[in-house]
Amino acid sequence: MREPDFATAEGIDQGQVRGAARPRGPLALADLISLNAIKAVAESLYAEFEEPGTRPRRCSHA
Repeated sequence: MREPDFATAEGIDQGQVRGAARPRGPLALADLISLNAIKAVAESLYAEFEEPGTRPRRCSHA
C-alpha cells in the first residue's frame, strides 16, 4: 500500500480519516496497538480458519 513515490504514511491515514470517516488511519492504528499485537491476531485467525492467501507473512519488525 505504501510506496515512497506514491503515498506517504500520513497521506494513507488522512485518506482513511477523511474518505472513510474512520477515527484513525490504519497505519496510525498499527503504531498504537503494535505490530506484535497485529501479528498475533493474524496468526490466530489463520490458525482457526486456514483460508488460502491469509497466512501471515514473516515480518522482521514483529
